[in-house]
Amino acid sequence: MSRRAFTAAAGLYAVAVVCCALFWPERVPLHFGFGLGADSYGSKWAGVAMAAAIGLSMVALFAGCAWIAGRINLDLVNVRHAEFWRAPENEERLRRMLADDMYQVGAATLVLIAGVFGFVTEVAVTGRDELSWWVVVLLAGYLAYLAGWTGWLLTGRYRVDRP
Repeated sequence: MSRRAFTAAAGLYAVAVVCCALFWPERVPLHFGFGLGADSYGSKWAGVAMAAAIGLSMVALFAGCAWIAGRINLDLVNVRHAEFWRAPENEERLRRMLADDMYQVGAATLVLIAGVFGFVTEVAVTGRDELSWWVVVLLAGYLAYLAGWTGWLLTGRYRVDRP
């Protein structure tokens, strides 16, 4: 399930990059300050290249971490009830769960960044030079999701009594 969500999020991100290439004007904001105002501009194609590079890096990072989860020495993994999870009969399940965790967080991260590029597109097309406050809502939602997911990891996901 998490791998499918990650793949879908990567597809969404690719669509966002294509939309940037199609809709951005020749001069686009490439950086925003804390007040959400644009403070650095560049060419459309520099921005599209940056967006593509960020997306490819995130996909490589999270897919790579999921791949490593299937091969890492489990003595290096800090998990609750380590003696249970490192037992030979549970190792494969632990590796699957670790990989799923990487895909889950990767999917959320790709959706966040795709959303940010959507807001950048709005700024570039309207010429307002300032991000909407909705980008703060998006970031807050992402951080709330990460906090909730981390809480679930710490309290429930790796419980021993799980089937």
